[in-house]
Amino acid sequence: MCPVHNKTISGLWALIELGDGRGLEVELATERLTTDVNAGRNTYIVLVVIVIWVSAMFVYNNKINMFVLSHLLSKDSPVLNSFLQYGEDHTSLNRECVFPSTDPFDPALKKFVKTYPPFNCSKNTPHIVYVEKFVIKVNRTKLKRVLQPGAKFKHCRYKEILRLKGSDKRIYYGEPSTVFTQKMVIKPRHENIVVECYISDDTVFSRSYFALIRVNPEKERALKKQYKKHLLKNSPLETLSIFMIGMDGMSKQNFERTMPKTRNFLLDELGAIELHKYNKLGYSTLPNVVALLTGNSMGELNSNLKFKKGFFDPVNRMFLWSEAKKLGYRTGMILDNKEITSFHYLRKGFNQTPVDYYLRPTLLAWRSDTLMRGKYSNCFGDSPVVTLLYDYWIQMASTFKNENTPFFGYSFAAHLTHDNCHEASKGDDAYHKFLQDLVATGGLNNTVIVWFSDHGQRFGRIRSTYQGRIETNTPYLLLIFPQWFKQKYPEVMQVLKINQERLTTHFDVYETVKDLLYFKAKTGKGTVHERGISLFKEIPRERTCAQAGVPDEFCACAQFSQPQINDTVRNLITSAFLERVNSFTQDITDKCARLSIASVESVLQVTSNSLRTMKARNFRVVITVTPGSGRFEGLVQLSNKTEQATVVGEVVRSNLYRGQADCVSDPFLRQFCYCTV
Repeated sequence: MCPVHNKTISGLWALIELGDGRGLEVELATERLTTDVNAGRNTYIVLVVIVIWVSAMFVYNNKINMFVLSHLLSKDSPVLNSFLQYGEDHTSLNRECVFPSTDPFDPALKKFVKTYPPFNCSKNTPHIVYVEKFVIKVNRTKLKRVLQPGAKFKHCRYKEILRLKGSDKRIYYGEPSTVFTQKMVIKPRHENIVVECYISDDTVFSRSYFALIRVNPEKERALKKQYKKHLLKNSPLETLSIFMIGMDGMSKQNFERTMPKTRNFLLDELGAIELHKYNKLGYSTLPNVVALLTGNSMGELNSNLKFKKGFFDPVNRMFLWSEAKKLGYRTGMILDNKEITSFHYLRKGFNQTPVDYYLRPTLLAWRSDTLMRGKYSNCFGDSPVVTLLYDYWIQMASTFKNENTPFFGYSFAAHLTHDNCHEASKGDDAYHKFLQDLVATGGLNNTVIVWFSDHGQRFGRIRSTYQGRIETNTPYLLLIFPQWFKQKYPEVMQVLKINQERLTTHFDVYETVKDLLYFKAKTGKGTVHERGISLFKEIPRERTCAQAGVPDEFCACAQFSQPQINDTVRNLITSAFLERVNSFTQDITDKCARLSIASVESVLQVTSNSLRTMKARNFRVVITVTPGSGRFEGLVQLSNKTEQATVVGEVVRSNLYRGQADCVSDPFLRQFCYCTV
């Protein structure tokens, strides 16, 4: 018989986490108990009863929550029922970010999603020249096929395209070359060129633009000197080249829906690591790519007073490409739009060329060419724009494939998906082929690819659904490493796989790329006190959105429930939200209409680790306003003590406002203005 020990239990409490995020404290003992055999038995019985009762309450509570959630958005979100199956570990809600489970292919989404066929550029004006080893050649076979009846080919000539000094939005042309009918050698210093081909009446019938990766001996000497310094000073274990290839407004779920060939190639053929809890940091592209490329928030970047004048040059040193260049990397950049880029939308871009290889002069030239642009915006001539753009990376990977000549390339494509995320399906074949061609160069043997998007879709019909409100906060992020790297550094790969299921952001990817530039193969564990944690360190399971730098209004870990509030409180919340929307244009009421509520789409109570407080409740509000039918979303906090409603964080517009705010130039204020002048 075992001896009975006298135990002292003082103030023993249990905190039981209910499914809606509320805590239930159960007092097991409030005074000192000296236990004997009988007392021990009594305590055991009490504990069993409590556990059974709490378990029943937990199951009941969760069933009620699921029932409520499956109906609370029936008016504006008919697809909600299928999506509210929360993540794999329900018991971890009190300590772990749990993303809502979503099915990208749920049948209920069909009415909101459209699939497009691949690009067909065959009806556009044809290209009749190509470049091979820096020699322009006329495709005589194609020429015979495409010439109009009665037309006679005369000759071609080329001109260099140059940036106008002090401008990132204007170009000029060099002197034309001599004419040619078969081929022409491109001069060594010429990197951006246009080739014009004429018929007999001196009419230009075709233009082709080429951005070329040319090895500059002087530049190479300087870079190799920096590279040697890097090796001596920092002793990196590897010097891997890096491609950061991004797309605008694409959620992880939409990437899976619209680009299956590309995604499957990345996962199955290249063995990509895909992050499953990747959360955006801001509403639009700029705050997300600034975090990705500098490790700073927009507020931190804006603290540089010189930056406020418009050019990004005063802060260019903070970007990853500048860090890479300092270490002897060749740097390149591709942006696919003239105006709608992070650096040029109502901003000046760069005064000085920010990288070694800059495709922008060629882009500015071809985007202004009405002959070749035609009516298909994703085509240029008879080629997809995607193919023409990413040929630049094919050249870079082919030219600098040696491990002693590493490169850093950043590209971001907005044109295809900015207005309609579903049009990504048009580009699936083109992106898939680009990846295949990139592999064929052999340049990926020493290259890491960061395949990313900035945020999910901001506009479109799907944004009015529950699924759409989740997807706007969940961009995609895939990391591709060479096969030899995976075998050589298994611990690094193991940590990366663990982090697939941890809350991650653009801040973390910035730290990861910096780790790659100075690679030491160090693993370990990050802490919740670090805003940005390299993915080579294990990210804490209990990390919250607040700790990761994610604003509450964009946190995908949040749980929604139908609030127990009366109409008076509901009106108080929505009125406070409307006042906040109108406050942005209070100084320009001579130009912008005062908005009023046309309809309240939803008011949902929000619970998450970051927002837990006994002092206030939080509500996700969606309203449609008049005039203009603008749809706005935001987070409103209601004080339990004073019943005062306060908008927390950013107010987001979730539908397009093109043509409504042309009287306002400020990029931020435009979304809140309906012009009256």
